[in-house]
Amino acid sequence: MPLTVPHDPARSLILDEIFDLALYRELRIFASGPLKGLLDELIRIEETHVQFWQEFFHSRITDLDLPRRLKLHVLVMACRLFGDPAIHLILEAIEVYGIRKYLSIWNVYRV
Repeated sequence: MPLTVPHDPARSLILDEIFDLALYRELRIFASGPLKGLLDELIRIEETHVQFWQEFFHSRITDLDLPRRLKLHVLVMACRLFGDPAIHLILEAIEVYGIRKYLSIWNVYRV
């Protein structure tokens, strides 16, 4: 199933990056072992992604919208309940979605 590009792809992309950053920060609080170090690295990477896309699209969106805040709380709750295996699963899903999202954005903005 192809990923549909939202009405405002720039806003959606920035919000998704802010969501990823917020999620990684929350998960790091209770992750254990090497996963904590991985999340530290992902946090540093996401900070640069947020900054890059904000500058690229000349946007200073900083707060998550309600649907993303709710999604954040549900995912964090699931990870607290099921631990590191759930964190790994969510990290993999985010990467797959991210690749699809970037390809969709590429199709919208390519010349």
